[in-house]
Amino acid sequence: MKAKWLVAQVIGLLAVHGGWASPTVSSEYATGKVGRSEMLSAKRGTVIDAATGAGIADATVIASWHISATGWERNGGGCVVRSIVHTDANGIYSLPDVSADQWFHPPKATVSERIHALAGYTSFAWYLAVFKPGYLREGDAETLARDTFMNPTFPDWQWTSPKTFATRDGYRVATIKLTKDNLPPAQEILYLATVNRFADCHPNPLPPASPEYDALVKQLRQIVRPIPCSLSATTPIPAAAAEAFEGLDGGGDSKTEKFFYYGQGNADTFAKRISDATRGGPYGRRDTNAGTLCWAQGGRETRP
Repeated sequence: MKAKWLVAQVIGLLAVHGGWASPTVSSEYATGKVGRSEMLSAKRGTVIDAATGAGIADATVIASWHISATGWERNGGGCVVRSIVHTDANGIYSLPDVSADQWFHPPKATVSERIHALAGYTSFAWYLAVFKPGYLREGDAETLARDTFMNPTFPDWQWTSPKTFATRDGYRVATIKLTKDNLPPAQEILYLATVNRFADCHPNPLPPASPEYDALVKQLRQIVRPIPCSLSATTPIPAAAAEAFEGLDGGGDSKTEKFFYYGQGNADTFAKRISDATRGGPYGRRDTNAGTLCWAQGGRETRP
């Protein structure tokens, strides 16, 4: 009996210290279907520095709610509601209750539409991103390092709901940990474009204008703008990063508007230059270099 007890203790210690433990999902993310109440109710959470444990102030928190539906009056899916807030001095943020939003209540339907709905379904999900210049969410660097044009990868927060807890004061989101951003330039461009795409929510009909969204996009473009021209002209830029750079409009160019706005015909614009430089190859895109991106945004006179 004593021998069996000792074996059990050894197995327990090995499991606790990772000796025989199986891989586990990050505690920041839900491991199963998220209930409607916790998905749509008001929530609070904290963003901290993974190294120090201190709360991170003025981090941008982007929450998006998605719908996937067939039947009723809708078919398809995507982002339908978005909320952008910021953390306070202690890294704490609050998300609003969105349960009353029209997207979460089926519209009045005709008899035929109701019959059609019997063969369909409607499901909802929500996701949470955090952006703070100089930081990344834990695990993002490893994910972005694997990203290629033929095999793109997605950070966990793009497709997995965060974990939440019910408390006396309402729902709380699992603490989000950020690490220092040490991405190579091409991966930094990919990351900034990923945040931009995540925050872009276009339901039909479109929501009202959002100053918070506009400010975030401006911030992302300001960060990406100087990257190509700060590098050696021969620095390789993979096709995926070049496409991401194009998606951010090259960061814009306050000196020459013609490099910011999409032109028409043969106009010498950023859109035309980046298209001429990167379109083509066996998969529709080709690798390029930092000098070419710098030229495309008007940062140098000649194309490398």
